[in-house]
Amino acid sequence: VLFAPWVLQDAANLDIAEKVLQGSENGTLMSLSLGFTLAMVIGCVYLFIRFKNSRIKDYLALKPFTWYQLLQCSALLIVLNVIINLVTVWLGREPMIFMDNLAESAHPRWLLVLAMVVFAPIYEEVIFRGFMWTGLASSKLGMWGASVLTSIVFAVIHMQYG
Repeated sequence: VLFAPWVLQDAANLDIAEKVLQGSENGTLMSLSLGFTLAMVIGCVYLFIRFKNSRIKDYLALKPFTWYQLLQCSALLIVLNVIINLVTVWLGREPMIFMDNLAESAHPRWLLVLAMVVFAPIYEEVIFRGFMWTGLASSKLGMWGASVLTSIVFAVIHMQYG
């Protein structure tokens, strides 16, 4: 809604629901929104962690990794992606079809790539694994409850993938 006047045609004549609907199908608007949301989330999480007198590195469990670990995780990611794509083809589904419309409507296209490959994963990791999971794990839910609850919320927000 914030970037709609600059991106959507005739945005002034659209109500909020129409702006959201059209914006969800516009790659440029989605990219700008993801970048803005990432900046806001990081700012809010930073302030919350500082308010709790904690260190960001500790609260988000940020730890260095080796090049070997990066290579291992990258190889595992490739294998999992191949398996997921094979299962998707076997089931006769196209869960990422909505991405075609986003790519066609993104100007510049590199902004959409940046948003989907960098902004969205960082946003999701900070919110789900860093912020929500850490907070819930230290509550009565414990580690298992935090894992189940954050997994459910994560799955619900990704239902557009089929």
